[in-house]
Amino acid sequence: GDGLALSAKGKTAAELMVFARYVMFSEVYWHHAVRSGTAMFARSFFELRHKFDLRSFFQLTEAETILAATPDDAATVVLGSWPVGVIGLVAGRLAENRGRPAVVGTMVGEVIRGSSRSAAGFDLAAALEACDDLLIRHGGHPGAAGFECDPGHWVPLKERLVLLAAAALARSAAAAAAEGIPGAAEHDRRPELRIDVALPAAEVDYPLLRELASLAPTGPGNPEPLVAVLGLTVSRIRSATGGHAQLTLRRERDVLDGIAFGRADLVDGLQEGDRVDVVARLASRTFRGYESIQLEVRAVGHTSRGCRDPRNRADPGG
Repeated sequence: GDGLALSAKGKTAAELMVFARYVMFSEVYWHHAVRSGTAMFARSFFELRHKFDLRSFFQLTEAETILAATPDDAATVVLGSWPVGVIGLVAGRLAENRGRPAVVGTMVGEVIRGSSRSAAGFDLAAALEACDDLLIRHGGHPGAAGFECDPGHWVPLKERLVLLAAAALARSAAAAAAEGIPGAAEHDRRPELRIDVALPAAEVDYPLLRELASLAPTGPGNPEPLVAVLGLTVSRIRSATGGHAQLTLRRERDVLDGIAFGRADLVDGLQEGDRVDVVARLASRTFRGYESIQLEVRAVGHTSRGCRDPRNRADPGG
């Protein structure tokens, strides 16, 4: 048939495949067979994505339940029961969502194996080196690192990593304050968005989509390109299953569909008629035989203020 099936025995293999692809993709040859397979995988996922709860898919529910009972630390450090093959994905998503370094550990035999992803410029390799006495082994680079430790060392390891992150944050805030940057004392934990191109909404078209697609493969070291789309009007916004928001955004002659994964808060922050700019990844979707461009929205802001995140309390744009 046209469905996808995955047995219980195949779950771990699938998780490891996704993790290996995420970590190693930039290191393998971009062979034509890989391009074909990637296109097929991406198309299949795109067609089925509305049937997935992506938060559960990346096993964030358990992590966020643990975090709900912990203070608002400078680093996210959690220990759970995830398969070892996905802890890097969980750490990456936590770092992205929470805007701070994330360390995720799981038991493997008699040791804890951990994976970490950076945020706000925190040097993970240096941090783990500073914790060498608590670790069995470790390695990585400033942006991503891994380690193994004895279960008895997990609590002191967590405490030291949080202190190191807090110290780095304080140094960064002091440096920013010395340069006269407003609001430097309060850390902005919004995930950093690197915009590759900004252009009027009327210039978003299929030639642009094809040009951006030519930058593939994307992954570590080559993130997906993000576009700032300027001068849109909210025609419709509503909640979607799974904690997402669906938007219809009007431009001069037609409309663009948008989806903001995990951003149900936008429904309360925006209303019909608002003039907005958005930061988004450009994608193509097919619905009932009709193909159209879709914006996978990462940030939204009123046009007079620029592309800012409605969750942020302080908006220097006024």
